[in-house]
Amino acid sequence: MKIRTVIVEDEKPAREELMFLLEQFPEIEIVGTAEHGQQGLEVILEKRPDLVFIDIEMPVMDGLELANKLYKMRDLIQPSIVFTTAYDEFALQAFEVEALDYLLKPISEERLKTTIERLVNNFNKRQAEAPLQGVKKVPVNYKGRYKMLPIEEILYFSTGEEGVVAKTKKGSYTVNANLTELERNLKDYGFFRSHRSFLVNLNRVAEVIPWFKGKYLLIMDDPTKSEVPVSRTYIKELCEIFKL
Repeated sequence: MKIRTVIVEDEKPAREELMFLLEQFPEIEIVGTAEHGQQGLEVILEKRPDLVFIDIEMPVMDGLELANKLYKMRDLIQPSIVFTTAYDEFALQAFEVEALDYLLKPISEERLKTTIERLVNNFNKRQAEAPLQGVKKVPVNYKGRYKMLPIEEILYFSTGEEGVVAKTKKGSYTVNANLTELERNLKDYGFFRSHRSFLVNLNRVAEVIPWFKGKYLLIMDDPTKSEVPVSRTYIKELCEIFKL
């Protein structure tokens, strides 16, 4: 399987040189390029790549800002990031956003080969785990026993007097876990903490409605159009995810 790749680099010669070097690796498929961070974000959200090469010093939006935006959106999109730059002073900041690697220009073929080999190993590991992700389920309490509930059926989790409840279009079930634990375990499956009392499945959102006092309301895709609030704490991140 090809590793879908996007290059974000403002200098055309450097962009073309990296494209030339990457052509030597049959696993790599370049699906898009961009000249600055803002354009890069748009291309990444459209193409959904597995890998992004990001220059750091760019106009409009620099590479670190782009990487930080992607890091905050990691619940929905999580490409591997490789920084390319002529300066080594940004290395610490790069790894704070969990970058796969940090390449100094001019990029040597041998150094790039090492990076690609690491990436391929990581990618193959994720692909091997993919079947398990497809059957991800959450144990819920049902008639004195545990029912294994597929995560795609869950609209949201909420917390109240009964503890944590998983809401589906068929009903509600109590869960023996707190929202923080669920958020940590389900962050790679499109679940988003919209409120201190709600963890919502963004794949099941039908509408986003501006509400009062700067808050938002999510309308789910079940027949009753369940409503989930978004507190002001989480609005910025939600807007970045949905490009509102």
